[in-house]
Amino acid sequence: MYGFRPDFLSKYDHKTFPGAVPRTFIGSLVLGQLTAWVASVAVKLGLVQSKMDLQITRVSICSAPHYILRAYNEVVRLVLASLNSIGLVLMRHAVSKRFGRPTSWLYALLTLSQFHLLFWMSRTLPNMFALLPGTRMWNFVWDNLCNVYVTVNLAYFALYNRAPQSLRPTRKSVDIAVALLVFTAVVFRSEVALLLVPIALQLWIQGHTTLPKLIKVGLVTAVTSIALSVAIDSYFWDQWPLWPELYAFYFNVYLGKSAEWGIHPPYTYFGVFLPKLLLGALPLAALGAILDHRIRSLLLAPTLFVLGLSALRHKEWRFVVYIVPLVNIAAARGMRWLYVDVPAWDLRVDIFV
Repeated sequence: MYGFRPDFLSKYDHKTFPGAVPRTFIGSLVLGQLTAWVASVAVKLGLVQSKMDLQITRVSICSAPHYILRAYNEVVRLVLASLNSIGLVLMRHAVSKRFGRPTSWLYALLTLSQFHLLFWMSRTLPNMFALLPGTRMWNFVWDNLCNVYVTVNLAYFALYNRAPQSLRPTRKSVDIAVALLVFTAVVFRSEVALLLVPIALQLWIQGHTTLPKLIKVGLVTAVTSIALSVAIDSYFWDQWPLWPELYAFYFNVYLGKSAEWGIHPPYTYFGVFLPKLLLGALPLAALGAILDHRIRSLLLAPTLFVLGLSALRHKEWRFVVYIVPLVNIAAARGMRWLYVDVPAWDLRVDIFV
């Protein structure tokens, strides 16, 4: 909205209201460009009328009326919500391929019944940018194993888009999944590293990749991602060198400043936030884990991830939002057994009640 020229940087919010913990501009730059394309196409198709016109993509903050800025913000959120929706659609296709069509539709129904994820996935938080790559990761590995919100979903897609009886993913799928999670942790949300580590160890222990390959993919992706983040974010924050996620980790975790926003007991994620995020999906997910060894493998890394985050004093539901699609897959598997696989209707009713 302000442009990239150095003389416009002083108008950015972090300059007008200094003191914010640095976060990356990479997601905002990509989203801004996509929004400009969408707005331009809308103008050409006549979907945007005279009051907005091309100003919606080239408006200056100094001269733009309030309604134009509000319209631009709505388009931005629409684009981000669409990206995250695509990630969830890819996940449904992966679930259909891995567990069957009934399970995939139950997964979709569970996702649509949960408020927080759908409401917040259009918000321009780093967690929502991180969600799509993660989903893609899971789907790639399932296509052959089992992207903070945008990126984690892509990683999930990479891992879980594969045939029901497939014993292992391809090496390429594993490499893509690991690279997506490393990029997400380095650029968007450092807590994703707590999800990356158990996933990588699980892939290695199960023989889906080798330790040298994991190290190579991780190092190459990390160095490239750090260089990209430092180059872009140092310019926009006017600090050199600046790696936002490292600074945020230092400030929030090492110095413990995040505790100033509230301290919660260790059980908060399992006892409060996850039940709110998932509604009734947790008991169904436990049932799915009992019934299917693939679900037990799927839930191992997310469970360790939440346990790791539980050691930190400050807790928020958005820190664990990345695991919602995985728990919904497990819950959908449990629901399928209750309503499809159990042969006797009376038994299904008795178990549900």
